[in-house]
Amino acid sequence: MSDQGVRAALEQMEAWVLDPSVDLDPAAIAAWNQRYLAELETAERGPQWQALVQRAHALGRRVDARAVSLSDEQQGLRTELDSQSQGARALKGYSMGRG
Repeated sequence: MSDQGVRAALEQMEAWVLDPSVDLDPAAIAAWNQRYLAELETAERGPQWQALVQRAHALGRRVDARAVSLSDEQQGLRTELDSQSQGARALKGYSMGRG
């Protein structure tokens, strides 16, 4: 086997990370991981192997950064929804008190 399968799997994940519109479900990530691990098992680890390892590590850092960013965004949305909910309750209470 060659290292091409590992390279292809890394390219797929890189494309996903670079595209903010991609919304991956856990099944897609699990399928990618299974394919990636299978490719690692059969890779020849040729002369370009070290470059692939470095690429994979850099990609891992980008995936981690995107996960943190998405988590922060999710928390911001929760905070905003909570504020809107509190405002709606206050407005409802105010309008009921006036009537």
